Amino acid sequence: MNKENFEEWIRVAEYLKQAKAREMELRKEIIAELGECNVGTSKTVLFDTELKVSITERLSLDNDMFEEIAVNLNEDEMACIIHKPSIDKRAYDKLPDNNSLSLNCVTRKQNVPSIKLA
Repeated sequence: MNKENFEEWIRVAEYLKQAKAREMELRKEIIAELGECNVGTSKTVLFDTELKVSITERLSLDNDMFEEIAVNLNEDEMACIIHKPSIDKRAYDKLPDNNSLSLNCVTRKQNVPSIKLA
């Protein structure tokens, strides 16, 4: 790394921040122009350009409310609920290195580093 590359990174990072914000504004304009879009993937044409539009949705569960009503749910409703193990990183980091989890089923991968101007 030299100073010239570092200064280029600063310029590119700022440009990317602005470009992402502008792209989101324009994307919203395109969706508004297309009218009502349903969840799923569809192809459409706008100004002689074919677009592939993908609309997804996220579902979240209110855990406190779920605990209150869980006993009253029927089998089909319970089948919608996924109980997935996850790691409590703070507790995991307190374990010795040669624990059964580390040796058998946990993989540690580093995330992409984040760098911001202070």
